[in-house]
Amino acid sequence: MHLPDGLATIINENGGGLIQNNEAGCHKQIQRIVGRPTDVSATPSSKEIFSTLTEVEREIAQLVCKGLSNKQIGRRLNLSEGSVKVHVHEIYQKLAIRNRAALAAMATPSRK
Repeated sequence: MHLPDGLATIINENGGGLIQNNEAGCHKQIQRIVGRPTDVSATPSSKEIFSTLTEVEREIAQLVCKGLSNKQIGRRLNLSEGSVKVHVHEIYQKLAIRNRAALAAMATPSRK
């Protein structure tokens, strides 16, 4: 299973463990971090989920999923680190998630 850019780093930073080298192990580790199963075939697509976000929030969410820090995102979008932090918090609230790993998991299409 190929993990999207930055997801392995996010999982290690938020999950405090080694990345599993097989799909079942990855899904189990993501489920532990996110708090729900990653096989979400009955849930809306990433496009539908992210349609609730503003354009700036979607752009920030994409950069978070690529593994960029708030400071790096701020530099790239010409925003203060504090502004990025506020946007990230709003993204978490709108998507009912708690961390970057959950955001990355939501943005990753489920594979069977």
